[in-house]
Amino acid sequence: MSGRVDKELDLLCDSPFFEGLDPEHIEHFARLARTETFEAGESIIVQGEPATLFYVLVEGKIELSFRKLGNEVPRNEEAGPEMKGQAPPHIVTATQLADRAGALRLFHNSQHRYRATAVARERTEMLVLSRDLFEEYTKERPGFGLAFMRRVLWLIGNHLRMTRTRLV
Repeated sequence: MSGRVDKELDLLCDSPFFEGLDPEHIEHFARLARTETFEAGESIIVQGEPATLFYVLVEGKIELSFRKLGNEVPRNEEAGPEMKGQAPPHIVTATQLADRAGALRLFHNSQHRYRATAVARERTEMLVLSRDLFEEYTKERPGFGLAFMRRVLWLIGNHLRMTRTRLV
């Protein structure tokens, strides 16, 4: 494999989303992944927009913000608890994500829309995969789709357990 593909393979192998999956599947996505760099203040994803990409945070820092349904959040404006209709933002680094989910868990909901806004807070590198790649590959290899779905459900359940523990 080329050096670029080896790097992408290492990043995907480190992502909990791909943990335990057959190496053949991970290698497939490593070959198709691309890297994007975002400068400080640049939007990576915007809540409510069509979710067409899956991101893995490689390096840098992002701010995740979540608006309440029905409230418009101005673009290019600092988000924070003082904004009406806006939940407090979460600052996330690559190291923190490696300890948690390893990727933006905002892939899509049933309407294929991003569930949060992510803005780079410093120069940030992301590994990017198209949702279409996942859908096509799953049609060709249903076993991968089932294994990936189980992995995502386990991660969601684990996140909910951790949240519940913090609240109790």
